[in-house]
Amino acid sequence: MLFATATQRFMIRKSTKHLSNDPRARDLIGRMTTVNKLLKYASFGGLATVGGILGLQKYVAMKLTENEYYKTSLAMLRNHKEAVKLLGEPVRERNIDVGDSKSTTTRPYRARMKVPLSGSKQSGDLYLWAQRRTLQDSWEVLRLELGLQTLKDKRLLVYANPGYGVDYVRNFDVDAVPDLVDGVES
Repeated sequence: MLFATATQRFMIRKSTKHLSNDPRARDLIGRMTTVNKLLKYASFGGLATVGGILGLQKYVAMKLTENEYYKTSLAMLRNHKEAVKLLGEPVRERNIDVGDSKSTTTRPYRARMKVPLSGSKQSGDLYLWAQRRTLQDSWEVLRLELGLQTLKDKRLLVYANPGYGVDYVRNFDVDAVPDLVDGVES
């Protein structure tokens, strides 16, 4: 009855017309109508909830792409001839998985991100690490690595900031806040 056509509803009313004198039947038909309305409301509510969640995820992913370190990292990748050669031109970004908190985490001072990419030859992921000392400072990219679909266990080093070693990035804690004394890191 929930998705009945107008003809089907007419036929149901016509076939149950003789029950209209029976109070129990009228009560049952009335309850069925109420249940059908509730099912309809629940369906629309569920669709609205799912649509809202998907829209929010898309919005958060879009906001992540507006960050300075994201744009700088992609520019560095596009200037790396070997990386572009392996992926194939044109290199395009795909949607960031905001639910993957193990690979993509951003905080006011530090960020770690996995950016899905695709090229004409293959797809891959750009892994980036960035930080800034104060909220007024600009972001500093620490390391960029390219993981390719064909070589899942290996990564190409695209950029490594000479001021930071591999261990610094390996033990990178996104939640850590720089220790500042009078605006200077101690």
